[in-house]
Amino acid sequence: MRQSIELPCPGSLANATTIVATDWQSAYGVGNPANTGDCSISIAGVDASGRPISGNVTLAPGERVATFVPPAGTQRIVAACFEDCNGRAVLEFDAPVA
Repeated sequence: MRQSIELPCPGSLANATTIVATDWQSAYGVGNPANTGDCSISIAGVDASGRPISGNVTLAPGERVATFVPPAGTQRIVAACFEDCNGRAVLEFDAPVA
């Protein structure tokens, strides 16, 4: 299912938006993430304590990738606007379907 969310800017891990909330869904990742805003976006897997696990992806405005599959141990997937941007960060993606 295609989703579109606007992320708060400026962003940080503290105000990151959860885009996949469960560990079993996170294992599937997200398909076709695209940045349709004017601020760069970071997508990352986080552990049970909310700490990022290495292997995040950064999307510049207008950029898209085929998929983002987080590393093993990911409890949820989050996205955030870069902290140096005061514009709009909009992420479109295909969410994993249960």
